[in-house]
Order: sequence, then C-alpha cells, then structure tokens
Amino acid sequence: SEEGRRVVAENVAEKMLRSCVLRQRRLALVVRPPSAQRTVRTTTTPPLSRSWVVSPLDEKTSRLVICRRGLAESATPPPQPPSARTVRGSPVGWGSLALFCVASGGVVLYYNLEKERRQSQATTAQKTYGTPALGGPWTLVDARTAKPVTDASFRGRFTLLYFGFSRCPDICPAELVKVQEVLALLDEHRGQQTKAATSTPDVVPLFVSLDPRRDSLEQLRAFAADFDPRIAFLVGAPDQVQKAAKAYRVYTSIADDDAKNDDDDYLIDHSIVLYLTGPDGKFLDFFTQSTSARDVLKGILKHHAASKETAAS
Repeated sequence: SEEGRRVVAENVAEKMLRSCVLRQRRLALVVRPPSAQRTVRTTTTPPLSRSWVVSPLDEKTSRLVICRRGLAESATPPPQPPSARTVRGSPVGWGSLALFCVASGGVVLYYNLEKERRQSQATTAQKTYGTPALGGPWTLVDARTAKPVTDASFRGRFTLLYFGFSRCPDICPAELVKVQEVLALLDEHRGQQTKAATSTPDVVPLFVSLDPRRDSLEQLRAFAADFDPRIAFLVGAPDQVQKAAKAYRVYTSIADDDAKNDDDDYLIDHSIVLYLTGPDGKFLDFFTQSTSARDVLKGILKHHAASKETAAS
C-alpha cells in the first residue's frame, strides 16, 4: 500500500543518512590533526530527526536530499571550547631576549669601567712620606756581554730595576712587557719634543735574576731574545744576587716542598715591584704591579723634571 511504501522509504533514508554520517566521521579522523581528532571524538552528534526525511517527493529524491543534508551537517565541526584551544608561541620572544642581552652587556661594561676607575684611584691616592732607605752598591754580570757590571756602571742615567727569574710562568713576562711599553712611551715623548736630549730622560731597564741556580748566562740570553734589546739581564753568584735583593728589600722565597727536591722544577715567590733610581744612583720611586705603563712614565718624567730643577739651582 501507499502508507507501507512511505514507511519503508523513511527507514531506508534514515539508514543511508546514518551511513553517510559515520563515513564522514571516519574521514575526519584520518585527515584532521590529533587536536581535531580529539575534538571529534569528544563531540556528541545531535540525534537525527525523522522530520528531515519527510518530503512529498518520491523515495529516490528523498534519499538524495537527506544525504546532502547529512553531509553538510557532518562537514561542519562544532565550535571548540576555550579550554581546549592550544596556545602557541613562547613567553620569551626575540625582542625580550635582545633586551636581556643588551642589559647584560651594559652591566658587564659598567663593572669593568668601575673596576678600572677604582684601581686608578687607588694607585693615584697612594702617598709616600720621605724616601725609603732602599738601594746600595751591587756587582753582577751582564748576560749579553758576560762582563761584570755594578750600580756605578749606570751613573748619569735613570735605571728601572726589576727582580725576577726567567722560568717565571706569567708575572715576570707581563712586567717586562710593561717595561717595553714604558720604553715605547718614552720614545713617543722624545719624538714630540724639540730638544730630545734634554727634555726626555735616558732610562736603562735592568732585570736582576733571583735564580742563579738555573739562570745561567746562556739561559738569560735565550730569555732576553723575546724582549726589547735595551733591557739588560743581570745575574751573579748566589751571594751577589742576595746582596742586591737585600739592598732593595726584595722578598724572595722558595716553597719548602720545592726546596727539598734536587731537581730544577720549582717556583720562586718574590716581590713584584719596579724600582726607579736617579742618575746619581739613589733610589727615587717604586711602581707596583697595579701601576700602568703610562703612570710609570708620569713618575719618571716628574723625577726627571725635579732633577733638572735641582741641577739648575
């Protein structure tokens, strides 16, 4: 009958609609990313209503209309709740990272500048009252000429003495490099003056070895090859070296463990001071490790000007 065929058409159309919806779900699970798959699995499909298949058209047309409506309904995903959304990106961006690097560099630069400023202030603020009782006669051997020299051999010139040893790993070479910088600054100052012979002092740097056991003349000559040839390297017998160091109150010591060993592998602790003597051989000033080469030059020029005034008067 007509009513029976209508009921059969409705049942067939409903089965086809459910089949289309299930097919679209499977297709969405395969194509969509994992986040979309979770959304599809947790979304509840609204129940189908038979009112969708009620149509005055025949059974074939009704099937087509119902399937189209099912496809359109299943292809539109439901709105994702706010809690299920994924927040992409990082709280630290390129801008904040660049700002942090600039701020860190500024802090490091300020620290270095402040450190240099305080060291310079400490060096400038150092005051001495009177003249220390340093210096005295000594006799040593020049490593280049292999001839004996004394403190009187350098009369008429300023001398810059430093006590160390050739096997010193770092401090002694660094101080000799500073002496070279002082010589270069003196040359620059001499070139800027119109009367070079009278306006710039003649300074002779002296390196006195505190290690006569290992610092032979040959060893000192090899060590001197790395530095300015105007630096004289001196050594002597142990008692001669000890007398010269005592005259300038140089601290020198060998560690107890190294002193007991018979081999030549040991280090010497000693004072890190440059001693300035005048043309008359008398002690004038001293410069510590923290004194820069330019400050040493200022000290030398100051004493040179004072000696000229004394000679003029």
